[in-house]
Amino acid sequence: MQRYQDLASQHSAASSDFTQYLACLQVIEQTARRTSELPVADRLNSARRPIVIEYAREAKPVTPFRGEVKPPSADQADLF
Repeated sequence: MQRYQDLASQHSAASSDFTQYLACLQVIEQTARRTSELPVADRLNSARRPIVIEYAREAKPVTPFRGEVKPPSADQADLF
């Protein structure tokens, strides 16, 4: 824990000063932007069907099952 605290205090200035990392960053050029919106004509002629979610009725309550366990055999008796 002491080592962590020493490293955290040593590097805390670097984590808050973004300008130290600007030399390492590369510019990414976007030549074409994609639009998330389909043109109006494509939306109207689309063959996609809407999704319909139907909810099922709540299940009836279930009676809990009570099982019976056989007593351990003579070989297993010393295990319990």
